[in-house]
Amino acid sequence: MGRREEYIESLRNTDMSEILQDPYKCLSYARDVIKGRFTEGEHVISRSPLTSYSYAKDVLDGPFVQGEEAISTDGYSSYLYALLIQKRFELGEEIISQDAEYSFNYALDIIKGPFPLGEKEIAKDSYYSYCYANYILHSRFELGEDYISWSASYSYFYARDVLGGPFERGEEAIGTVAKWSYHYALDVLDAPFKKGEYCLSIDENWGPLYLIYIAAKHPNHIVNLMKNKGFAAICDHLADEI
Repeated sequence: MGRREEYIESLRNTDMSEILQDPYKCLSYARDVIKGRFTEGEHVISRSPLTSYSYAKDVLDGPFVQGEEAISTDGYSSYLYALLIQKRFELGEEIISQDAEYSFNYALDIIKGPFPLGEKEIAKDSYYSYCYANYILHSRFELGEDYISWSASYSYFYARDVLGGPFERGEEAIGTVAKWSYHYALDVLDAPFKKGEYCLSIDENWGPLYLIYIAAKHPNHIVNLMKNKGFAAICDHLADEI
């Protein structure tokens, strides 16, 4: 007998007065012992957000109105409860809005559109700001652009996927990473990206690719690149390989 089975068996032999003192024991009694609704213990279960959600999911397979007040005090439980009932859980939206991840997922999975109450918190995270702009708004999310601009990768993705053009606020961060500097030049600017050229000139993987791209698409810029010792060395190395 495993530990879970041992616990369930011990619960069968536990005095009801003891069970009714503990939300988790009430949940377990309903779910694992009687395998159904436990009306006598619902007022106890409803004291805890997670046991209230679990009772709704594992026992009722639907709303647990008595537990909604407790559920609404916890962002994780509120989001999961909204998923369970497949509609907005307005009582829990305030607590959901205090977390960027839950706010974005609530907008994506439940509202299927903007969640203004959660935007202030979403805007404090570069990843969720990009995702909110790309997958929810399908347009700029100006409130989140400050945090997006601190990330080289999400500045690039935001420029490519949301703006469809340059994201000047993010170019300083992009220019510190050779990979994103290269892709920003190719995919967003379709032009040389001068802010990223120093970083590219010292990168043995992306530097040569950038040099080849410039030679093919913007040959007039090659003269400027050759003033950089790093690119000159890359060019010599490429010539030797040929």
